[in-house]
Order: sequence, then C-alpha cells, then structure tokens
Amino acid sequence: MEILGSVSMESSSFNDDTNSTESLSPEQSIASSPPMSPMKRGRGSKPQKRSVRYSELKGVRKEKKREQNKTAAERYRMKKKTEKETVFTHVEVLENRNKQLRDQVESAEFELKSMKDLLSQVYGMDVEAAIRTKLLYS
Repeated sequence: MEILGSVSMESSSFNDDTNSTESLSPEQSIASSPPMSPMKRGRGSKPQKRSVRYSELKGVRKEKKREQNKTAAERYRMKKKTEKETVFTHVEVLENRNKQLRDQVESAEFELKSMKDLLSQVYGMDVEAAIRTKLLYS
C-alpha cells in the first residue's frame, strides 16, 4: 500500500504542476516561454510574422539613418562650397599676379626699346644690327 500511496502522491504533485501552468493566462505563458527569433523556424513550418516591436525598431533605425544622411549631405555641401570659394579666391590671386607680371613685361619692353633708341641716337647706327654682327664675329 505504500507503493500506491507514494504513486498517488507523485501523481497529485504532478497534477499540481500541470494545474499551475494551466492556470496561467495566454499572455503569461507566452512571456514565460523563451523568445524565438523571427527568422528561425522548424522544418515545414510557416515563417513567423515579425513582431510590432521589430517594425518599430526598423522605423526608428530608418529615421536615424535618414537624419545621419541628411547631416552628412549638409556637411558635404558646405565642404564643397568652401572648396569652391577657396578655388575662386585662388583664381583671383593668380589673375592679379598675372596682370602684375604682364605690366612688368610691358614696362621692361618699353625700357628696352627706349634704350635701343637712345643708343641708336648716340652712336648713329642700328643697334640691333650692331649687336647681331658683334655676336656673329665674337
């Protein structure tokens, strides 16, 4: 009889365990079960739908990415604008320097012509012809 008594006790404790899970609401039983990945599925089973929380996270990530892209595009445009301004100022500097050098060349050419005219007046000959003949025979 002891054997029957112990079996009945075990069966009553077994029933208590099953009763405790049966008394849980569906939300509690789902919450107590281990979470499943939305992509994992058994052989032959249908894919499970992703939870609302996942789609919310996806939306938040998308919005965050959009904001990052927006700020990056703004930084890129500002960088390009400053580079463009720098190039334009450099072009202006070079144009001014070019004008100065052209003025110097023009001044030097005028001075050279004046000196040649002066030499031709003093010596009474064509200076360029004298320079050519002197260079040929020296």
